[in-house]
Amino acid sequence: MWKYIICTDDYEGEYMTKIQESLIVNLKRARARRGLSQMKLADFAGLSLGFVGDIESGKKVPSLRSLEKMIQVLQIEPYELFIDPVNPAQPFPRRRMYKIRQDLLKSMEETIHFVFEQNNI
Repeated sequence: MWKYIICTDDYEGEYMTKIQESLIVNLKRARARRGLSQMKLADFAGLSLGFVGDIESGKKVPSLRSLEKMIQVLQIEPYELFIDPVNPAQPFPRRRMYKIRQDLLKSMEETIHFVFEQNNI
């Protein structure tokens, strides 16, 4: 397992795991994609600004409840916070997957309307 030294007052000498590093990088990226400052994320998620800052600097690790609140605000899937930012396991970019999903939903909707019309439903 990859480990990194955190040099902060709270955790001096402790290790940051690869999972925590991925969380930090992906949280910052998701927040930037949504155009949110740390303050806005904290406000919308019902968390303190200091806590969000501490998470992003690696000083604190969020609880599952705090993660869930941030995930809802950022409108992402939970796994997206833990994908390795250097070597992502996702074969397609998120935007491409979203476009495919939208195209499939549109196609299904058109098919359903066609079947309804054909059967006078």
